[in-house]
Amino acid sequence: MSLAQKIAPVTAALAERHEALWLSLCALHKDITALGVKKPNAPTTQAVRIAAEALLSDCAPFIPAFAPRAIMAPSAA
Repeated sequence: MSLAQKIAPVTAALAERHEALWLSLCALHKDITALGVKKPNAPTTQAVRIAAEALLSDCAPFIPAFAPRAIMAPSAA
């Protein structure tokens, strides 16, 4: 099976979903960067962590099933 056969076709709805997700991820990145500049040694707040996890979960449909998965470091668990 070729790579083209493994990837689902792009629909208008999927493209809109991707665009909305991209904008949300960019906004989160901007917020995290600003916080990091102000307080570089401060831990991430629970609310920011939850928002990031939710956005990453929303990314799942855009990750091909055959893509290698990252493994969380034991120290991060």
